[in-house]
Amino acid sequence: MRLKAIGSLVVLMVILLIGNSAVKAETTSESLKSLFNKGVTSAEKANFTFAQKQKIREMNKVLTSGKKWSESESANRHAAAKAGEEYPPIYEVEPNDSISQANPLRLDEIALGTLDYYDIDTYKINVTKSGPLAVLGLMDEYAFSEIGFLLFDKNDNLVDIEDIYQEGKLLVEFYTIKAGTYYIKAFNLNDYYGDGYALMATMNFGDEDTTPPAAPQVDRVNDKDNVLRGTAEAGSVIEVSVNGSVVGTAITGANGKFTVSIPVYPAGTVLSVTATDSAGNKSKATKITVASSTFTGWVVENGKRYYYTNGVKNTGWFFQNGKYYFLDKTSGAMVTGWLFTENKWFFLDKQSGEKKAGWIFDGGKWYYLDAYGVMKTGWVKDRGAWYYLNSNGSMKTGWLKSGKDWYYLGGNGAMKTGWIKDGAKWYYLYSSGKMASSTKIGTYRLGADGAWIK
Repeated sequence: MRLKAIGSLVVLMVILLIGNSAVKAETTSESLKSLFNKGVTSAEKANFTFAQKQKIREMNKVLTSGKKWSESESANRHAAAKAGEEYPPIYEVEPNDSISQANPLRLDEIALGTLDYYDIDTYKINVTKSGPLAVLGLMDEYAFSEIGFLLFDKNDNLVDIEDIYQEGKLLVEFYTIKAGTYYIKAFNLNDYYGDGYALMATMNFGDEDTTPPAAPQVDRVNDKDNVLRGTAEAGSVIEVSVNGSVVGTAITGANGKFTVSIPVYPAGTVLSVTATDSAGNKSKATKITVASSTFTGWVVENGKRYYYTNGVKNTGWFFQNGKYYFLDKTSGAMVTGWLFTENKWFFLDKQSGEKKAGWIFDGGKWYYLDAYGVMKTGWVKDRGAWYYLNSNGSMKTGWLKSGKDWYYLGGNGAMKTGWIKDGAKWYYLYSSGKMASSTKIGTYRLGADGAWIK
């Protein structure tokens, strides 16, 4: 609903409380300014340690950037939020005056909006656990407006405020709630309008996190790149600096990935990259040197090996100095160990990455790779001896039934011929390796199971 300009904050309070029979009569006669500026000092008792102080800095940064989204983009961001995707911050979509029109807002997600006079902006939050809740509102540093907000339950009943904390343009309200659906109604506390605000709800209470995140992992940058990519702790703020001056920032997504826009720098420039988590803890700096776009050769980045040709990562099979390597088709990272490609299995040395051929021993089992490095199965002949490889490529030992015939493979996997003893019994294997049965070998009679009948 759009409220008529009646010039009374008391009336605004009354309208907000319509339908709430549980509200005390004296509350409706209290000035909103008095309510929101009473300066309650017991906020510390709530043990709120601003674990989200980095989010507050982020809120301020977004506010002062002056960025606004189109109506279609705003709708897309809200649709993504409904689907549970990582797509913050969101920007309010009008109309959102009542709980039936509320914009979806997840805990610890930032909502951006504009305070018009007598306008109510409503946000819906779903809380999955009981406990303390804090709602934070932050105004632009240069704003004349003052933000106010109240919390309502699913029945549009006002939830009692336990504490209020205010510092400059930041307003925090504390509640104790049960799991369920709630609505935050934000509004203007004075006659100015058109100022931007940021709003967030959090249940991150307890001891303050003082552990810095791990240093970011950063991809290679050359003298033609204007972006820097990598991974770091999810939700952390990434800063790229050159000679102590910040040249680019970004926020990591839920998957920890980030992309930072940076100026193009000449080869040899050292970039320093840090991650600051939501509690304000900063990681150690990862330092990388801008490479030449004409570079050719092997490099190690974030613990993985890559090969560049004129500054471009090679992918797929790569041949060098008589040896084959396989570089991941997407990332370009050198692959080691087992590789399945082109419907065939290959094995790449776990240290050098070189494609192997012949016998290899891995995981306590032997495997055989042909001259092209392809893993073999079934019967293979090597250096005059026959071996049998299971469907997973591992070498078979002991008795083997192939078709209707039995064969015996020694401890080294080689197929046996002639007389063999297995346990307390003797068996005879023809030159083809097939076990003799129900017959005589010389004067020795063999039973149906192939064992010598004494």
